[in-house]
Amino acid sequence: MPRRPRIAVVALALLAVAVTFAATALGAAPKKVYVEGDVVSQELVYRPHAIELAADGTFALTGIKYTSYGGPAATATARAYVRGCTPNCAQGKVYRPSATLRLEAQTQCQGKTIYSKLRYKLVGPLPAEFRREGVEMLRPVGQKGC
Repeated sequence: MPRRPRIAVVALALLAVAVTFAATALGAAPKKVYVEGDVVSQELVYRPHAIELAADGTFALTGIKYTSYGGPAATATARAYVRGCTPNCAQGKVYRPSATLRLEAQTQCQGKTIYSKLRYKLVGPLPAEFRREGVEMLRPVGQKGC
C-alpha cells in the first residue's frame, strides 16, 4: 500500500477510537423521565420547575433547579410554598422555606418512564404542624397503565 493511503487509514482508525472513547467517557444521554407535576391534574411533566403536592394549594415546590436528572434518581433544590391553616387554610400565613428534593423509584406509566417517589427536606420557618421531611408518592391514581 502506498504511504499516503496508509496514513489516511491510520488517521481514520485513530479518529474512530477517539470518537468511541469520547462517547464512553461522556456516558449515555439521560433518558426522558417524567414527573406528576400536579396532584389534581396528574399531568406528567418532563423536568418540572414546580410540583403541586396538595389539592387545596397549601403545599408546593417551586423554582426547582436540578443538579441531576434522568438517572436512577434526580436531585434538586427549590423553594417550598407552604400555607398554614390557622385560622383556616384559606387565610393562613404563607411560608417559603428552602428545600432539597430527590426524585426516585422509576416505573412505567402511560407508556412513559416516571419518577414515582419524591423525598423532600425543608429548612426555614414552617407552621408548627408541618413536617420538615417527607416522602410523597407521585404516581397518577386510577390512570390506565400506571
